[in-house]
Amino acid sequence: MRRRNHQIILALALCATASIALAGASFLLTCTNEKCGFKGSVDFGGGFVFEKVTGYCVKCQKFVYLQWNREGKGGKVQKPKPEAVATIWDASTGRTNHLYACPQCTNAFMLIASERDLRFCPKCGQPTLKQEIAEHYD
Repeated sequence: MRRRNHQIILALALCATASIALAGASFLLTCTNEKCGFKGSVDFGGGFVFEKVTGYCVKCQKFVYLQWNREGKGGKVQKPKPEAVATIWDASTGRTNHLYACPQCTNAFMLIASERDLRFCPKCGQPTLKQEIAEHYD
């Protein structure tokens, strides 16, 4: 009986972890530089029926998103539209990055992989950006 309870608890924990992995999250951003005062919010990840990627448009001075629907229950994902407008090589990381057109102004922006990559404030350019989870969504 005790072993059965452990199996049930483990199965529930795995289900909860899987649901969190699919969900997106919203973050509150604050620059700790007192002279800057930047505050904002940003979303990362999609939900069960949609996918979303995040970037920052320098021209619009805001976080922007490309979003598209997932196909069917099998989790097949359509590629974001529009396609990448350019590809660049980042010498500091060795990675190749795609640039996408901002949905508001068509200026090019680079995707931000996750909130962990947000260290520098988009307003003052200092490594003073702090994030706090606001909510999870699906």
